[in-house]
Amino acid sequence: MPELSGVTYPVIQLPGMPDFNEEGQDVYVIEDVERWWNAAPPRAVLVPNGGAAGAVASGSWLRTEHYLNLSGWVIAPPQSQEAIREQILTAIPAESTVAINYLGRGWDIDKTVFVRLYDEPTFTKLRDRIKFLLPLVAPDPFKYALSPLAGGMGVFSGASWYEAFSLNTSVWNEQFVSSSGWGEQFSEIAPPGPYGPSLDLSSPGTATSRRLTYTITGPLTAGDWKLVQETASNRQLWANLSLVAGQSLTIDCQRERATFLGSTVPLFGDPHTLEPGGNTYRLISSTSNTVAFATVSAYPAYL
Repeated sequence: MPELSGVTYPVIQLPGMPDFNEEGQDVYVIEDVERWWNAAPPRAVLVPNGGAAGAVASGSWLRTEHYLNLSGWVIAPPQSQEAIREQILTAIPAESTVAINYLGRGWDIDKTVFVRLYDEPTFTKLRDRIKFLLPLVAPDPFKYALSPLAGGMGVFSGASWYEAFSLNTSVWNEQFVSSSGWGEQFSEIAPPGPYGPSLDLSSPGTATSRRLTYTITGPLTAGDWKLVQETASNRQLWANLSLVAGQSLTIDCQRERATFLGSTVPLFGDPHTLEPGGNTYRLISSTSNTVAFATVSAYPAYL
């Protein structure tokens, strides 16, 4: 197995293949994921600075696609190498995007990246192994956590607060708390279901992630509900759709697509994101609702 200063390389997982660089084996080896440590460049747009020297930045400098070169080998006799070549080409196709996982082993955070083959792969047949070089492109330029952050929220129809009392020998007494002085304490009434009136997710990522999926379960009435991302200037998102109890709508913010009963339905507003740091989401309705809820699955993103 390849080593650097006595530390084994990160494990690389390709779809449908044994793990590369797994400890204790030197058959499936990834030598390098070239440009892994690089970040995708921004799409720089500059325009002349009027009658002055130089230029000024124009538009949003969003990041472009990210290119990677994956190189390694598989130990195998000549008669097995053609089958391994086909297995590698199947794992990383040109026709679709697939996830490859990078398990950092203390060098880096475990991450995944979504790639496809964009140019000619090269294979070299040797006596005891087949070597390969795969030119990959990540159309989505970010790396992501292997597992999503997840949670749920009930319907928020405006805050209700209550004051605490205690019963002492048939007499109700008002409760006070001390925090640099005595005062009354109020608490927000939470929905009776398993979820609170909002959902807070804290992302350890370093980039904005749009790999966020909602599942909204009724009953909800078309025109009377919406999703709000409070920590992103109250960004709103909704579908003009009624849901009876038990029916669910799925919203994929990465694809900007809403799916109901196997069909795509129109989606309105702005897609929600998972920002680095704190994020707060709500399912809002003007009608009190103790049954409906929404769940969220969101992957932290990294440059």
